[in-house]
Amino acid sequence: MGFFKRLITPASEQAFVDGLRALHDGQEEDALRHLEDAPDTPDAAWMAGMLRLKREDFTRAEVH
Repeated sequence: MGFFKRLITPASEQAFVDGLRALHDGQEEDALRHLEDAPDTPDAAWMAGMLRLKREDFTRAEVH
């Protein structure tokens, strides 16, 4: 996401995009942090839940 696009994009959507980018780069911990910073974005919450399930962190996955 470029500089000008970031100026008009909501913070939760930026966190979602950053989370997907980190996940693509193999940085699962960073991805989870970004995705959990966007709880109002359903796709981010779903992805965070899936990452928690992958880690077998069932209690925290249930929150998403």
